Amino acid sequence: MWQNTRYYGGRTVRWISLWLLLGTGLLGCSGDDPNLPEVLSSSAQGEHLLLHSDPRGPWQPGFVAVSSIKREQVLQSLGVLQAKYKQLRPELRVWAQPGLPSRTRVARQLAEVLGQNNLGRWLDSAEPPALAGELEGAVILRCAEADREIARQLLGALSPYLTGRVYLTFTESTAAHEMELYLLGTPYFDEQGLVTFDPPQQL
Repeated sequence: MWQNTRYYGGRTVRWISLWLLLGTGLLGCSGDDPNLPEVLSSSAQGEHLLLHSDPRGPWQPGFVAVSSIKREQVLQSLGVLQAKYKQLRPELRVWAQPGLPSRTRVARQLAEVLGQNNLGRWLDSAEPPALAGELEGAVILRCAEADREIARQLLGALSPYLTGRVYLTFTESTAAHEMELYLLGTPYFDEQGLVTFDPPQQL
């Protein structure tokens, strides 16, 4: 259906209309990735996203280390993104609100897998966005508006670790391809280490 045949010196050259493939998502456009976050709402200031991951067992507040299977899934996905954006060299720095050891351990866990693929690192200190003051518990990612697609893809790659709501906020003060992830509130874990910062009653 998408093939055309042309003849040059007796040889048959077959080519495929790439724009048709792109339009149908057959080349892996972001719309066909089930791990990408759902956009619940969007504005000039940012987006309200939802990461979908199925929990195993009831949520609990005590820290649970992520399973080796989930870790390998995340590393594989991040490796794909590292190769895809090798020239841009994006960096996602992870910060946890002080005062809760389990929250800090989640942040360090995320920073570790990002660091293995040269896509991020731990952030010792930070000034959370003003939005943080309006939320009891949340995950906030701050980036330049032009980097929203990279930010969504990084969140999708991390979704075996992280589920629930994420607030993507745009800022002009952040350098291109540099992003910051803020963890606020109480984390809840399933039996395989999947974590959410949404209160369990809201899930």
